[in-house]
Amino acid sequence: MFQVNSQIWTNEQGENFISHYQDKLSKEEIIKQIANIKCSFPSLPPEFYLLFSERIRDNKFTDKRLRDSVAHVIDTCVYPNPTIAQFLSFDKREKLYTRNEMLKIVNDGGVWNHYEKVEIKNETFWIKKNATQIITEKQNETKKKEQSQQYKPETKEEGKHLTVDEAYKQGYITKWFYDLITDEGAKQLAKHNNKFKSIKDIVSK
Repeated sequence: MFQVNSQIWTNEQGENFISHYQDKLSKEEIIKQIANIKCSFPSLPPEFYLLFSERIRDNKFTDKRLRDSVAHVIDTCVYPNPTIAQFLSFDKREKLYTRNEMLKIVNDGGVWNHYEKVEIKNETFWIKKNATQIITEKQNETKKKEQSQQYKPETKEEGKHLTVDEAYKQGYITKWFYDLITDEGAKQLAKHNNKFKSIKDIVSK
């Protein structure tokens, strides 16, 4: 039986889905994608990025889903500025079938062997066989990344509160991003309501 440790999404019709994205969300990717959004939509207010960071975490985004979502919105947004909902709505999902749904598929002429049994958090479903291959590849990619990071020495100095200059010197942000966020609007983002002392604080909250 194919096993997946992932979140199940249920729509208003009661249909169940699982996302193709099986990796995790990192602070580094959030910073990188905020930079991409700011570069593409420079008139967005600082408050947008604070709420954006919170909502992608609450909606269980991963690095790859965030990256694909931002690229999709940049490519397709027809208005001056996008909404957070446009980013959140992006996902690649595969339908999960219950036993009763499988029986209906077979009664309608479908072939049972074209689906594979899958267990997700102690619940049993069936999924199209080509979908299991996609999800397995995503899981293997995530495992390889995690294993490589286990042996990666920590060279960056940890600090709870960093200035933008310190974050750049310690390698938390690239020179391109450093140049991008040293304007007045970015400073407001980093120090919004005096709650954050650096861009690192925003993604660490």
